Amino acid sequence: QSAAKNMSKTTILFFTQLLCGIGYAQTDVMIHKIQIESDPETSAQAGSSISLTCSVSIVARSGLQNLISYRFYKGSQQNFLLNTSMTTEPKYSFTIQSARATHTGYYVCVVKLGDQTATSETLYMDVTGPIQRPRLTIQPMKVIVGNEIELRCDAAEEIPPLEFTFHKYKNGKPSPVEPKETDTKFVTHTLKVKETTDQV
Repeated sequence: QSAAKNMSKTTILFFTQLLCGIGYAQTDVMIHKIQIESDPETSAQAGSSISLTCSVSIVARSGLQNLISYRFYKGSQQNFLLNTSMTTEPKYSFTIQSARATHTGYYVCVVKLGDQTATSETLYMDVTGPIQRPRLTIQPMKVIVGNEIELRCDAAEEIPPLEFTFHKYKNGKPSPVEPKETDTKFVTHTLKVKETTDQV
């Protein structure tokens, strides 16, 4: 009976040490704080450079080398991935070399460390300058009344999210088609030709 008690104590002690060890491993690294900054801070001219910096504060065991994944997104809903990198440094910077007016908007940084993910607050940047003239293509070019055509509008030099609006002309008067917002640099729209005077 004494041997059984000793075995029971040994087993309990073993499991206690194992559980404590597992609990400690889960708290070896913890993301404490994440912050995004820009230079310049709030506004820039088209053609200038914009530097985005993501800083992360980590609580970790001394001597640990932590591989951190950084992602920069444009859009408060992480609409468009701008840049991604992995480093052991607690700070990472990404530079937009030649900003365009469509770089105007919200930016956010997402950090991943092991199984932990943290997202910064949003940062707003206003970029002033012209937007490229969009390119419109129509397929097919020759149709008869009652057929459908596919319209494609693209702005390859701009940065999503973008809003596109097609305009249908009848007797020289424009009538806007419902605007479309997209996380890509183009949008398509199918239109049924109802009259010979229809133009887009």
